[in-house]
Amino acid sequence: MKNSKTKRISGVLLITFVMTFVMSMLAMPASAAESADYYLTNDELYLQYMPKSYDVEKVVMSVDDQKIKFSSPQDLFVDEHDNVYVADTNNNRIIKLDANFNFVKQYPDPNDAKAALNNPTGLYVDGEGDIYVADNGNERIVHLSPEGKFVEEFRQPTEDTYDSEYPFKPTKVYVDEYGIIYAINANDYHGIITLDAKGAFLGYVGTVKTGFDLVQSIMRFIYGESADELLGQNEPPYYLNMTINGDGTIYATSAKEKTNQIKRLTPAGDNVYEEGQFGEENTKIEFNYLPELVDLAVNKDGMVFTADTVTGKIYIYDQNGNSVACFGGEGTKEATFKAISSIAINSKNQILVLDQALNTIQVFTPTDFMENVLQAVTLYNNGKYDESLVPWQKVLEMDSTYKLGQVGVAKSLLRSGKSSESLNLYIKALDKEGYSEAFSQIRTDLFRQNFAWVVLIIIVAIVAVFLAVKYLKKYADRIADRPVPKNDKFGLKFFIETVVCVLFHPMDTFYKIKYNRKSLRVWPLILMFIILVVEKIAFRSIIHFPLTDSAIFVDYFRDLVVFFLPLVSWIIVAYAISSISDGKQTFLETATTTMYSFVPMMLLYLPITALSRLMATSESGLYNGLQLILLLWCLILIYLNFKILNEYSFGKAVWNIIKVLFAILCLWVICFLFLIVISQLLIFIKDIYSEFIYLTKRGG
Repeated sequence: MKNSKTKRISGVLLITFVMTFVMSMLAMPASAAESADYYLTNDELYLQYMPKSYDVEKVVMSVDDQKIKFSSPQDLFVDEHDNVYVADTNNNRIIKLDANFNFVKQYPDPNDAKAALNNPTGLYVDGEGDIYVADNGNERIVHLSPEGKFVEEFRQPTEDTYDSEYPFKPTKVYVDEYGIIYAINANDYHGIITLDAKGAFLGYVGTVKTGFDLVQSIMRFIYGESADELLGQNEPPYYLNMTINGDGTIYATSAKEKTNQIKRLTPAGDNVYEEGQFGEENTKIEFNYLPELVDLAVNKDGMVFTADTVTGKIYIYDQNGNSVACFGGEGTKEATFKAISSIAINSKNQILVLDQALNTIQVFTPTDFMENVLQAVTLYNNGKYDESLVPWQKVLEMDSTYKLGQVGVAKSLLRSGKSSESLNLYIKALDKEGYSEAFSQIRTDLFRQNFAWVVLIIIVAIVAVFLAVKYLKKYADRIADRPVPKNDKFGLKFFIETVVCVLFHPMDTFYKIKYNRKSLRVWPLILMFIILVVEKIAFRSIIHFPLTDSAIFVDYFRDLVVFFLPLVSWIIVAYAISSISDGKQTFLETATTTMYSFVPMMLLYLPITALSRLMATSESGLYNGLQLILLLWCLILIYLNFKILNEYSFGKAVWNIIKVLFAILCLWVICFLFLIVISQLLIFIKDIYSEFIYLTKRGG
């Protein structure tokens, strides 16, 4: 008897193993492609193609009739007259070009020994033409006159509040209108250094904090100090570059961070950007797959332009940090880069990109499409909604799928009182917040216009639900009190009675099923399974847009796997565990009672989902709460049927449920590892086959 039971359990576990493996294989995600010109979204679309955003206007490879060539230049600065200054690092000089990129002057004055530079990596030019240089090799910030003469220098602060463990090796420098000097120190996590006009240390601004890493915390708990050897030192984030706009807001980029690589800091050092990712992850292990935004520039309208030296891409963000465009890439031809070191914007909205490996400045001019985008974004963010509608419409004429354009037109329509017209555009743009705002406005207007009818409908609905529940309760009470005859067949009538009874008298229902275990049929099990499948598929068509977790890429198969894999695993493993733990239930009994436990979901899942059509994002808590109550109801029923059918005490039932859950987890882990092994084996076989074909052709 024991051998037959063991064989049944082994067979059941084998079925679960194969089922899990097949479902996992089918549910594997596909990888996304990349494009030369695109923009990034904050939703499932993530990467979206777009028309060309910038054209190459000029490539500056040398100046002064090729007498002057750059050598590993590290920084660019464009003054208010569009003069261009270049930190020509390896040549230890600053080169000044006019707005047409003609050579003007070279700094410092060769006759001034104090002004001599050593590895200049950053520079700033004030309105008077005075130049401040991050003279990295000389460990100072040096102030030069417009003629290139030495004026003063700023060395490592001597105040106790300065951390002297980090030598003063400034890489970037900026001076605000009040004469406060801002400096970025190489790999210094403390933040941006601030000095007054006399060089006194004022403190650090915008300290970057190291985020919590669960994996590293666990490893350090287990291995102690030796964990650093296994994981490597957790290097804290630090700033790479910065700029300051007219109102004193500091824009800065940081390295070694998974999010908030760009920060918009108040003068007090608080980041006002919402938590989010800037740039993209890459495939470079040496950069921990994280972007390295080496520089950024902000135009007069507050648009942010930044450059990733790892991928060679230029990213553009609006005043609120939304992605507007991305272009470029790794390469040596025009519009690609080998190692970007700096980026700047002139008054014509041209982008100047400095490449320290190619020793070039590439100048980019916005296309007509991008000109309209920049104009529309600026007008809208300045509150000129009606005026922004025209350029937004031009943008959509060129690219009807451009998300910012869709949102821009939708917001302009909403502000103009055309809420209904904006809804479809919000859906196309996957903007749930904007859609909810428009929907709430429409809902409020309808409620005000039809107040009496709305109240009447609500009262009628409540009364109807109350009467239906009251009637079903009486019907369930009558069924529960009725004795069950022996050999009662589970026909359609009994199935309906059981469905109603499980809602109000679940324990009596499970006892009744146990009493009639020999009369159980498979068809109710199949019917309930089909009902749940249909409901899970119908859910995507019924759920209201602002409450859905997926707005466009609906994977029905994955939805079914996520729901039914735990359910089927529970049925199989619960039977297996109870069979070796003094349980009393059969496999068909386990499957039947488990499916009956989901009767509340079968009856109420779609009505609650339909109710979401009246809700906006602000009511998502109510909707999720109703769904959670429904799920908890089903889980309580599963516990009750497991306890009653196996005749367990409370403690034994809980203990065996824990064992079932642990066994399911182990089974999934084994299946996942098996999947990895099979994948590696297939790759190995493919490599061997490719090598065989290559050798065969070579031999032929």
